[in-house]
Amino acid sequence: MSTASRPQHQRAVSLNGIEAQQTLLKRRDKAAVDHTELLEDDLNAIGFGSYHLRLMCLCGLGWLSDNATLQCIAVILPRVQVHYNLSSTDTSLLSASAMAGMAVGAYSWGSIADSTGRTFPYHATILLTGIFNLGASYSSSFGSLCIWMFAVGTAVGGSMPTDGTLFLENLPISKQYLLTSLSTFFAFGAVMSSVIGLLVLPGASCAQAEGCDVDGGANDGWKKMLFVLALLDFAMVIARSAAFRLHESPRYLVASRRKEECAKVLGKIAHYNKLVDFIPSVGGEGSLKRMANVPIVLFEAPTVDRRPVEIAHTPPPHARMTSSARLETKNTPLYGHKLSSSLSSSNPPGKPRNPFFTPSEELGQPDWEGSDGRRTPTQLRHSVDDVKRASIEEEGEEPHSDDEEERGLARKEGYISFKERLMTGLDDWGARFAVLFGAQWRLTFFLMVFIWMTMALAYGMFNVWLPTVLEQRSRDAGKGLYDALLEYVWFSIAGIPGSIFGGWLIETRLGRRKSLALSTVLTACMCLIFSQTTSRWAEVLSTCMLSNAAVTMYAILYGMTPETFTTSLRGTAVGFLAASSRIAGIAAPIVAGSLLARQQSLPLICSAIVFASTAICAVFLPFERAPGTRSSGAVSMAH
Repeated sequence: MSTASRPQHQRAVSLNGIEAQQTLLKRRDKAAVDHTELLEDDLNAIGFGSYHLRLMCLCGLGWLSDNATLQCIAVILPRVQVHYNLSSTDTSLLSASAMAGMAVGAYSWGSIADSTGRTFPYHATILLTGIFNLGASYSSSFGSLCIWMFAVGTAVGGSMPTDGTLFLENLPISKQYLLTSLSTFFAFGAVMSSVIGLLVLPGASCAQAEGCDVDGGANDGWKKMLFVLALLDFAMVIARSAAFRLHESPRYLVASRRKEECAKVLGKIAHYNKLVDFIPSVGGEGSLKRMANVPIVLFEAPTVDRRPVEIAHTPPPHARMTSSARLETKNTPLYGHKLSSSLSSSNPPGKPRNPFFTPSEELGQPDWEGSDGRRTPTQLRHSVDDVKRASIEEEGEEPHSDDEEERGLARKEGYISFKERLMTGLDDWGARFAVLFGAQWRLTFFLMVFIWMTMALAYGMFNVWLPTVLEQRSRDAGKGLYDALLEYVWFSIAGIPGSIFGGWLIETRLGRRKSLALSTVLTACMCLIFSQTTSRWAEVLSTCMLSNAAVTMYAILYGMTPETFTTSLRGTAVGFLAASSRIAGIAAPIVAGSLLARQQSLPLICSAIVFASTAICAVFLPFERAPGTRSSGAVSMAH
């Protein structure tokens, strides 16, 4: 291949890879319907036992750690401003750095969860949170502190969506409302952070920069707070590792075509729940019966042939291949592999030969050949492995092959290099986004992106600066830092019932969309009320009601988002939504800081307006849950 033609050839390979992966994703969802039904029956038979209870608590610890870290940033913000003698606009860069890291983390860890599984992000994110919090506690400058907060954000941003997805995918449908229970841990994280601040900060903080002995440690309370949170994160890592052995998500395994492994996981979960007579249907007899009549296509063992390749296949004249199209494979070498010439004679009498066709028949005929006429290993993988698999799926059956053995054989022969595996992952990532931007998911995806971004913008504008506002009001009333922090503790405690209320509300006739809209409107109203309060008790009461409404709103949003997307798209979609919200969160403290410099109530008024627009979008969501998801009661899918 010439140097000039190589970039064009690489682009063609990349395009063909994305098209093939996109088509295979669609067919994978179609072919997995029967196994998904079997899996749902298995999960219902297992029910909610001790395994799920421990998983809920351990995933909840992740949410607790995440919100404790987020609230810690808000609590220490006034202390950091005094420590480095910063303006409100400059101080907002600390929160913006954390939000930028959360955007990167949510986007990255969501894709990793779809590519490698849910268990790796589950273990890695909380460990990294502790390491980065520990590093931040030793920051010597505001710049280094912002860098550490960005790193903290990358871990926190990936923890919440992956932990929630893992817990949801282990639950039977009748118990999926319990996902909102994780918001209870989320609320307790805010309480824990505010209590730590109440215990640590008053004795090691300065009210103003003038006269504060920063070098002597007079304002090191915020560093001690970060250090304590890091120790708690490490304790949670130990609890997650020692409590029990976590298994991969059953729904992820089925969506990844690893049905035998899913059957083993279901058996282990049932054994942990003390179900003696449980026999999984996925990958077992119920699955094998449907595969009994699938014609088996045999290939000769691969032989190495390094001679130049000549392609004997001539594409059909039309751009769209039908299911009856065949590839003439006799004596056609494909980069060292030769299709068996006995294919046509191996079929039983009276049965047609299993057809071959390109894996992108729905997208048009791809250009399988490079610019020099040869087939690359990437093209070979799509033209042999995936074509064989897709052709069987087109007949409505499950492929009778061992994907893991095929991939292992290919690695041994050296045909799939690390670079090609990386490109395959990128193709799969691109295919998932192509589906999300397709006709079926476009409206839902765009509305959810808008909801997540506007909610993060509105919530960030008042929540990040709330401790600062409370301190200013406390000083104006002749009171000290302790009173302001105590009021923030009450604000955090008031959010705990909101998580429980959100879980109950979505099970009523309101469902998910209307519950989200109602809670968002209530949050907007409480922002306006708090902005106009003047008395001490009215201020405490309005902040508590604001906290309750906001936590209810987020409990519903976090609970309904994973259910909105199918398993094969869930990690990528939820990760992208979380990343989008963090991008909006970057702007929130900066905008609120400039508004706060003009008037205390302006950030709250702007938050109320943005919340109102979020409620409107929630009403226009096309459905309650992902199409094809079985549900019951008040949460049934509505179009």
